[in-house]
Amino acid sequence: EAMAPVRCLADLRSRWIALGFSPCRAMETMAVRTSWATKRYTCQQFGQLLTKVGVWDWEEHVYIFTAVATPNLASTISLAEMHAALASVSPVLLIEEWQHKLEASFGSMDAAYDALEGDFKAPLDVNKFVLKAGERWN
Repeated sequence: EAMAPVRCLADLRSRWIALGFSPCRAMETMAVRTSWATKRYTCQQFGQLLTKVGVWDWEEHVYIFTAVATPNLASTISLAEMHAALASVSPVLLIEEWQHKLEASFGSMDAAYDALEGDFKAPLDVNKFVLKAGERWN
């Protein structure tokens, strides 16, 4: 089955979802997270990373590279810049990031909920969740 072409960041996110990647996991497949802000890539180097996560066409590489590089008037980009650009077209990226962190820390969302709920007698509400999550991640 043919996949829709990737012509913008929203298309990229859709491609990754179709392939079973969350944006964060796709980017972690491209390069280790500790290098996202420090390593810069040319269009060709960036394209090589994109081939690891289901974007094989060089024209698609150019579209995505240009979408990230143009606002900064840059000839190279970092994956941190791409992450920020993806967040601009997908506000749920932050929620996906939290889910990934919780699953990595606790093994499942149910286990994370139970750990964050703690000793509260009532079900965990949003305010308690934010407080507990802040304690856990800060």
